[in-house]
Order: sequence, then structure tokens, then C-alpha cells
Amino acid sequence: MVSIKLNNVSKIFKKGKTEFKALENINLEIPNNSFFGILGASGAGKTTVMRIIAGLEAPTIGEVLFDNTLVSKDNVTIVDPEERDVGMVFQNWALYPHMNNYENIAFPLKVKKWTQDDIVKRVYDLSDILGIREVLAKRPGEISGGQQQRVAVARALAKNPKFLLLDEPFSNLDANARDDARALVKKVKNDLGITTIIVSHDPADVFALAEKVAVIFRGNLVQVGTPRDLYDYPANEKVAGTLGDINIIDFDLREKNGYYDLIFGNFIIPGIRLPNNYDNNKITAGIRPEDIIIEKNMETKQDDEIQLIGEFQVSTVNYNQGSFAVVLNVSETKIKGISREPVFYGEKVKAYINKSKIKLFDYKSKNVMKPDEELAKN
Repeated sequence: MVSIKLNNVSKIFKKGKTEFKALENINLEIPNNSFFGILGASGAGKTTVMRIIAGLEAPTIGEVLFDNTLVSKDNVTIVDPEERDVGMVFQNWALYPHMNNYENIAFPLKVKKWTQDDIVKRVYDLSDILGIREVLAKRPGEISGGQQQRVAVARALAKNPKFLLLDEPFSNLDANARDDARALVKKVKNDLGITTIIVSHDPADVFALAEKVAVIFRGNLVQVGTPRDLYDYPANEKVAGTLGDINIIDFDLREKNGYYDLIFGNFIIPGIRLPNNYDNNKITAGIRPEDIIIEKNMETKQDDEIQLIGEFQVSTVNYNQGSFAVVLNVSETKIKGISREPVFYGEKVKAYINKSKIKLFDYKSKNVMKPDEELAKN
């Protein structure tokens, strides 16, 4: 197994006289035997990070180290990809369609000139772990997407790699198959004790598996943390949106005895403490839909955290796994919340907010604000 370190890594691609900076000054440490996630939207640079780690690209500037040994630096590849002992699973799984699944798994072992007996044992051992022995004689086109994904994982693990790279590995699976595939990958990682990196645009994939996550935005590393810390305490508005659905609202401020009411039309959040040096008359707040509680007939108990913020008209409703995703009309803006009871288009409903879950961002920079105190009581 291996620990991985990126020091001041930048990557510039050139096409003629045009330059494109895909990564800028990335510093990242991935511990040995960890499950690490790299999350970002399409084009953010996350796959470029993966390719640099794998040795498929060299950093234009900066260095990459495995167990404190330099493997690439400043446009020079010191250790070739085939010598880095990496197993890779791609988004499209990249299985050879003319080979059966046994041959696909065995292929990297034949390249390394393993003996036939060792190849047979390794392929059957992996197929038993991954539950695919019954499909070994079939070709990839003759089995399901979930089975193809298992074959791709088996092939990546066949040569006993030091670490495993997963590039959008579940994108081609339906929802049920994704859940099974995530559980399988987590089990394999735990059983084999292998350093594993998953690269994805989907927070569900990364949060279900990774112990720590790096968020990349436009080639910049903007935050590293546990899934829970990133979700609850995003560094800025862009990170908050990358990690899941969120209402981003620009509020006017009204000061009251050292506290502030946040005002957006008739959507009013009372009693918020801001840093003493905050000098804007507006503030940006991020509120996740699950922290806005919508009710029609029920009565939520209010306390220091859960407070009624007003009555609003329902714009749209969608049912989702036992609750109702509700969109409210507020000053010509759509604000999303969650109801535990059925509500319908055009109805008037009450909205409560969990004040402790509000994310406050500076109105100008959109970076997270760290109040002198936590959200205050009324």
C-alpha cells in the first residue's frame, strides 16, 4: 500500500499558442490505506489530478511523491505508470468486448508474465470475492452493467496494485445497482486494505465511501475534510452548492440590540449574531432544503433553533422517499423545503427554519463567515 503527496502541483495544457491551466498549486496528502475522495463538477480538474497520480500526465510544475519517494516533478515522469502499481477503474469500464470476462481479468497478469496456475488462482479468487464466477465464460456485452463493473474492479485488482483509482465508476449504473456497487467497493477496500481514491462529480458516490474528501473548483483545491464537515461547514458558496442541494439567498440586514434579522421579502430569520467587523448591509445565506420544514396541518414545536419564519404559497411539490420536496414562492424566487405531510400546488403553508444549520457567507466574497459566536438565541 502507499501514501501519496502532491506538492504545489499545477498543470497547463497547450494547444498552439493557447494555454489552459487545468490545475493551480494543488497541495494534497492521501494517507496509506485510506479511502479518499476527489469531488468537483465536470471540467473542475479532478480527473487531471487522478491522471497525474497514475502517471498518465506529468505535472507542469510541482512534484508527486509515493511514500516520500519522488515519482514525477516539473514536467518529468520519474516513475512510469506501469511501475507505479496502480489499479484503475474507468467510467466506461474499458473492458475488451472480444474477450470473455475471464480473459479481461487475466489480461494484466499475462502482460506481467504470471504463470498459468497463478493466473487461474487469482482470477477465481477475485471472482469469488466479487460474486462473478458464473459470468467468467461470457463476454462483457452479455452481462449486466453491475456485473461489468465488478469485472472491471476485478481486472484492476488482479495484479495486486498498491492503490486503486476509481474514475466516475458508478455513472453507468441505475440507482439500485449503484447502491450495491458502492457497498461492494467499500467491502473490497476494507478486506484488501488498499489505498483507494474515488473521483466523481456526484457527492452521493464520494460521501458514501470516502473518509476524507478534497473539493476542486476550476482547477483550485478549495477545501479538504470529512464528508460531514464539508456538508455542514463549506468554505464558500461554491463548495456548498457542489456538495448538495442548497438555497442561496441574499438577505438584507436589520440590526436589533447587537443581533440581526435576515430579511428577504416576507422570509425573515430573526436573531442572528454576526462578526463585529461585518460592514455590509447584505449577507448571503445557504440553507439546505432539509433545514426548512414545511407544514400545513401539523405544528412544529419551536425552540432556540427551530423557529417559524412565515407563511408562503406552494409552487411545486415532488414526492421523495417518504417526504415531500416543496418549492415555495418567495419574492419571485423559488425556495426549497421538506414536508412530512402531503401539500399541494397553490396551498398556503407555514415554514420553519433550523437556525443552527444556516451557512453564512460574506455578501461580496461569498466565503464562509465565522461569527464571533454561533447563531444566537432570540
